[in-house]
Amino acid sequence: MAAMLLLTSCAELLDTNNPIDLGQKRENVSFRPRVNPSTRATDIEFEQGDKISVFASEGNVIQEDNYAENVEYVYEGGLFTTAGTLTYPEEQRLSFYAVYPYAVYTAPSFNFYVNTDQSTHEKYTASDLMTASNVGYDNEVVDLDFYHRLSKVVINLNSENMPAGTQSITFKNVYYGAKANLSSNSYNTISTERADVVASPNGTNSFKVILPPQTIVAGDVFVEITIGNRTFQWEVDRNLIFNSGVEYTYTLYFNTQKNSVQFLSYINSWNTPSEIEAVIPFEYVELMKEYIPIHEGTTPPNIEGIYLSSPATLLYDSHDYFSVGYKFADNYYLFYNQSSDNTLSMYSTQNLGDLSAAEGVFISGNGQNFTVYFNEYTAHENGDWLTKATIISGTKNGDRIDNFHTAFIIIDKYDQTNQYMDVGAYRVIYDGDYTSEPTEWPLGSSSSAPAKSVNKASMFCDK
Repeated sequence: MAAMLLLTSCAELLDTNNPIDLGQKRENVSFRPRVNPSTRATDIEFEQGDKISVFASEGNVIQEDNYAENVEYVYEGGLFTTAGTLTYPEEQRLSFYAVYPYAVYTAPSFNFYVNTDQSTHEKYTASDLMTASNVGYDNEVVDLDFYHRLSKVVINLNSENMPAGTQSITFKNVYYGAKANLSSNSYNTISTERADVVASPNGTNSFKVILPPQTIVAGDVFVEITIGNRTFQWEVDRNLIFNSGVEYTYTLYFNTQKNSVQFLSYINSWNTPSEIEAVIPFEYVELMKEYIPIHEGTTPPNIEGIYLSSPATLLYDSHDYFSVGYKFADNYYLFYNQSSDNTLSMYSTQNLGDLSAAEGVFISGNGQNFTVYFNEYTAHENGDWLTKATIISGTKNGDRIDNFHTAFIIIDKYDQTNQYMDVGAYRVIYDGDYTSEPTEWPLGSSSSAPAKSVNKASMFCDK
């Protein structure tokens, strides 16, 4: 019997004229989504003929050798169905991982390339990499949430001074490949291949494109606009940082004398009701938010400065490596380059020699409350390394930060000496006196980014 993926819109689930019997074919695995309006690249729903891949693992995370590999499902009549079967082992749970669009993925780690010509609807939606995961037991119906894993860029053309003629937009010399890893839930740009990418029409005087997360460097020509026989170029005057799962919208204004454009911009969360998914997958935040305040909103305070978190006190450890109340070494944080699109850069050091850096940090919040989100790579001098997703939360109070919390989850690691926390383990640390005072940077100039560029692993991550 065909296994069924019950991926429908909310309206379809509530359609009493054509109810879906979730009890049918319960010997096969069934899935039910919680679909957000913007879950698909169309911003509406899955379309007839869409295909997804489904992996299933008997462990907590997906492996190279899994219970089910790359099962193809096709969307027809409101359901994803397959000609194969996917059933639970007897009295056993399964971890499920789904990928859109379908391809012959030979392993849960794979390269994904957006179409360099996204001028048609089909080629555009086929570039929208999404994944979903959850755990199911016995014959229960499993909920799946799909999340966008790449970046979406929308270009709106202001009609003032715009010449007449047929319009097209090309994104120049951008990275178009991403290295996806379902087990670590990471989607990193393949930095060896660039190409021009043609955008898709998005209504009157508007275009859109899907790109892997990346940074466009100040001075680069990012967009070329052709209107009739005129060509205009947008040379960016500052770094543009595109994060996973975020939509960036720019309105371009024409300078017909110089064949150039100026722009205004704003940033939207693409697939969640908050900015969290901009940097860190929502499911990671769900694990940690019970222990750390999450401040949503698009008007955070400016937190630029240098702060000392002391005593750095353990609030929660998912694997009980240390007892609650354990005191870590003091930690210094330097935040700088906070911009109007709610991004900033940061350094942190714990042992006056160990240094971690992060750029493209996203900050949300409202009033004096803020939360920042970033992925961090740290390495040890012996060759060990790890990546972690980190959240920092607090309240700006004059020149200090109150209620300073740090939470992180280990995403991936190379740990030949077995010194770090396990992948999937997470930890929450807070400033024990609830006040993080302004201070001097211990490794270099206190007025700018540190001059020293050591990059060792934080002791926060040790077992």
